[in-house]
This record gives sequence, structure tokens and C-alpha cells, in this order.
Amino acid sequence: MDDLSRISRRRMLHGLMAGGAAVTLPGLWSLARAQVAISAGRDPDTLVVATEAAVDNLDPATNIDWAMGLVPVYETLTVLKGTSTTEVAPALASSWTKNADASRWTFEIAAGAKFHDGTVCDAAAVKAAILRTLTLGSGNGYVWGIADGEKQILVEEGNRITFDLGAPRAYFDVQVSGQYGFWIASAAAAAAHSTGPDDQGSAWLQRNPVGTGPYRLVSLEPGQQAVYEADPGYRGGWKPGQFKKIVIRAVPVESSRLQMLESGEADVIFPLPPEETIALRDAAKFTVSNSETLTMNYIALGCYGPLADPRARQAMNHAFDAASYRDQIQLGLKDPAHGCFPVGLSGANPEQTVPGFDLAKAQELFAAAGVAPGTELSFLFYEGIGKQAGELLQALLGSVGITLTLVEKSYSAFAADYFGDAPPEQRYNMYAFSWWPNFNHPNEYARPLFHSASAGSMGGNAGFYKNDEVDRILTETKDAAIDAALFQKMKRLQEIVAVEDPAWIPIFQDRTAMPYRTDVIGMDLNPAYALTLPFYGMTRGGA
Repeated sequence: MDDLSRISRRRMLHGLMAGGAAVTLPGLWSLARAQVAISAGRDPDTLVVATEAAVDNLDPATNIDWAMGLVPVYETLTVLKGTSTTEVAPALASSWTKNADASRWTFEIAAGAKFHDGTVCDAAAVKAAILRTLTLGSGNGYVWGIADGEKQILVEEGNRITFDLGAPRAYFDVQVSGQYGFWIASAAAAAAHSTGPDDQGSAWLQRNPVGTGPYRLVSLEPGQQAVYEADPGYRGGWKPGQFKKIVIRAVPVESSRLQMLESGEADVIFPLPPEETIALRDAAKFTVSNSETLTMNYIALGCYGPLADPRARQAMNHAFDAASYRDQIQLGLKDPAHGCFPVGLSGANPEQTVPGFDLAKAQELFAAAGVAPGTELSFLFYEGIGKQAGELLQALLGSVGITLTLVEKSYSAFAADYFGDAPPEQRYNMYAFSWWPNFNHPNEYARPLFHSASAGSMGGNAGFYKNDEVDRILTETKDAAIDAALFQKMKRLQEIVAVEDPAWIPIFQDRTAMPYRTDVIGMDLNPAYALTLPFYGMTRGGA
């Protein structure tokens, strides 16, 4: 299946803003750093995570929302090492080799790997799991880049599985560490509960995951919480201090999450508004992570109607005061955007500039593009995410005579518009959203966003952006080796989409500020694994 085939975008649970008024709890953070006791009756071997929303779909073949609920249960063939986005370690595969041109890869499946139902996970089971992902119409099979799984995936002697990719793919070992589409689930368990070829057990697996990971699901209350317990037979074994139970609770109210951390009911919470995050950090009563990510927050610009002319989109960039937004609203918790690529992405140019805030220049470019005072534009965001960025842009555009109407929708309604195929005259002029790559390759990140074939339901190109040179670069670099030649082409692409023919207003590069108890050890968040925790490697420390 071509990588430009139909895809849906996973939900980003943190975005431009965690909107709403600040929560004020007088005196709450006036204490010096101290160990807060776990609330009465809580097992210290249980890790409790309180977040704003639940992960209800636990079928990795169809989950496009968030990998937090999949991490405890499933394994990928490889896993990123620590906080590196380019180095991998063994996971479900104990070792691997490739041929001279990296078009053929062979993975040895770990000895003793078993699914949670007790069945063996061998090379044949891994192939069956991947074939299920490839053939589910609503699934994530496109990420593998394999046209014919039956022929290209070979079960070999000695519990080995070989991928004949048909062309060089030097980064395939990194690719299979991705958190969307690459987890291995029991195809046999899914088949036993299948209602037909369009389902292949997905409805059942969404609530009853069967993987090979360190934890197994023991209860799921959709929209409320998921509880996982350590699998005593996990081949990696267990050491003192590792968490034996993981509880992920949906707590939509920010003040409630904050109180849970303070009372000892929760170990990790997120998100919080910037004011509360700063207060927690400065009081030093708890630890607040300050982790880099490969996530970009942006306002996608519709390349139609009043913003069809590139000069109009240049003007939109000059009209938004991104520095003030980061400093005064996000309180310095986010990193500046260097164009449309996150720093840390292979091929990203950290010297890439973006049009600076300059209302006089914006007016000049609006006039040149025929965008006259009195023009009306629309701005779509979801569930409070992006509201304050929209309000700032609304005020700034108003000062030059342009009216911006803000529209808030539920996430599902927002996604239907963002990924919809409605014609330009029925689309919004701007969309507040965020994006990160499944693995660290610039084409994997950029193609769904900027290739014209990724418009609407075909990817993440909500603004129907089309630039012939960008299309050519993205077509040429599909599956390209990560080397100087690729970087040079991507440098040119960044100049185009950031300055010459802008696709976005880049807002900031995200950082994960996640408050947690000081006795929780091992919160090493990987930039490519957006908002997921390395549960198996985490422990409870001493007082």
C-alpha cells in the first residue's frame, strides 16, 4: 500500500493551550520540597497516572489516538534507547541483521516470548499480527510500507522473520520501534472473536488486549480508567521496586488532578495550565519534567480563498506574535519554532527562520495579495485547545481591519473537518493543531503534512497545501537513507514551507512539563514517544 494512502491522525491530547482559567489553591505550593505521603490505603507498588482523557481503543492495529494505553501491554520489534530518537535496543526481537543494501531485514524473535493468554509468540505469530494490521481497512498498515505482506514477510528457521522490502530502507530498525501500527498483538485471539474481514476481532481487542508486554489489562472502564497488573511470566523478569500495577485514570478537571497529586492519590498528572506548572516547579515540592519532544504546534493555513496567494500566508505569519504567545501565555515553557520542522528531527535545520512579528509588513503583504480590510476569516479549534492562540491572532488581525471568527468544536467534530474532503469553499481558513512523527525520518514527518496528495482524508494536509517543488522533494525522498543528500533536500523544503510559500503559522515546539512525585524514578520521556511513560523501567524510590 502506498504511504500516501488514506490515514487518520491520532489525537494530540496536549495542544496549543490547556485552556481555561487558572486554578488558585492558596498556600498549596508554599511548602519547601518534601516527600508527600501516599494516600492511606494505597499500595506503593501501584503507579497512578491522572490525565485529562482515557485511552479506550487498545487494538494497536486501529489505535490512532494515543499510545499511553498500549505501552504496558504490547511490544514492538525494537524500542528506542532511553531518550534517543535514532538508536534502538532489542524488544520483541532479540537481534536483527540486514543485507548489503538494507532492502532485506531479518529479526530473531526473543526466546520465551508469550502472549498474555499463554500462547507462544513466535515468528509465525508475529507475521500473522502484521498481516492483520496490513489488511484491516481502518488500520495503520500503511506505516509498514509493505505492498504484499504474504510474499514480503517470510517466516524462517530458528524463529526468525524476514522482511523483503523490495528497495533499500536503511532505517527500518528504527521504523519498527514506532508507536502507531508497529505493536504486535495476538492475531489468533483477535480471529477467535472476529465478526468478519472488516473487523478481524478489532472490536473485541479494543477492550481485551492480548500482547507480550510486561503488563496485562485486568479492568477497563471506558472513559474512566484502565488497570494493568504485572505479568508474572514476563520473560524480562521483575526486580524490587518496579511497579506491579499501573492505573491510568481520566480526570478531566485540572484542579482535581492537582489535588490528587497533593493528596498522594496520584503519582503523575498532566496536563496543567502554565501557571500551575510554574508554581509546582518553583515550589520544588514535586518534580516537573522538562522533556524535549518532536511535536510541533501550529495553525494550518487554508491555501484557498483569501489565503490562496502565498503573500497572504506570509502576512499571516507576520501578523502573529509567536514570541509573546510563548513568553506571556505559555510562560516560557515551550521552545521557539524554527520553521515547520521540530529541532531533533533528522534533517531539521535549527538555523531556519520564520517570518517575524511585524504588523506593518503584514499590512503591506495583505494589500499585495488583495486581502482588503473588512475581509472575514475563520479559525477552528477543539475543546479549548488553541483558543488563546486564536484570541491573540483575532486581536492582532482586528488591528489591521481583518475579522477572525473563532469556532470551537469537540475533538471528533474538529477531526471530521480537519481530515475531511469538503471543498475549499466549505472549509475553515485556519486550523489549530499539532503533529509529531511516528519515527525519526523527515519524509515520514513532512509527507502527510505538505504533500498535495495528503490533503483531506489522505493525510494531515488540512490546508490543501500544494507546491510542485515540495511535492517533488517528498516524492524523491520517500524511503531515502538519512544522509547529507537527504538533509540538503529537506533544507530546501523547509525554506519553502516556512518562508516562501508558508503552509502554517508555526507556534512553538512542544516540551512536556509533567508533574510527578519525587519518589517516582525513571521518568525518562523519549521525544518521539509523545506523552507515553516507560512503565516497565520505572520504580518507586525511598523517602
